[in-house]
Amino acid sequence: MLLAIVFLIAAIANLYIALKHPRSYTNFADVAALPAYETFIRGYFSRHVTALVSIIAICQLLIGIFIASRFPLSKLAVAGAAVFLLAIAPLGTGAAFPSSVFAAIACIILLFKKHAGPDTFIIGRPGRAHS
Repeated sequence: MLLAIVFLIAAIANLYIALKHPRSYTNFADVAALPAYETFIRGYFSRHVTALVSIIAICQLLIGIFIASRFPLSKLAVAGAAVFLLAIAPLGTGAAFPSSVFAAIACIILLFKKHAGPDTFIIGRPGRAHS
């Protein structure tokens, strides 16, 4: 559930910042670990911040909702979370590196856990046994 909450809060925060202070996202170029990320942020991304971050926020919202749900899509959402967390890692300290990598590894471990089903990704659900 914690992972779902993190993604839901991130979605709200990113959407708010994208709408109110979109230029703040271009600061990630200064801390990007890969030149390709820096080039992208200073180029295309800087001209379309609100639209791109809004799309990211919607994806974060969906990941959070599906991880917190009993839907069969929860496993896909955890995979999406892992991909997202690895994709932001090259933003360096702007993406709390290396914690995003550790969180992605945790997601990958959950994905390959034996007997993983939709309830595997819900922590602390009353009446459920945890292994």
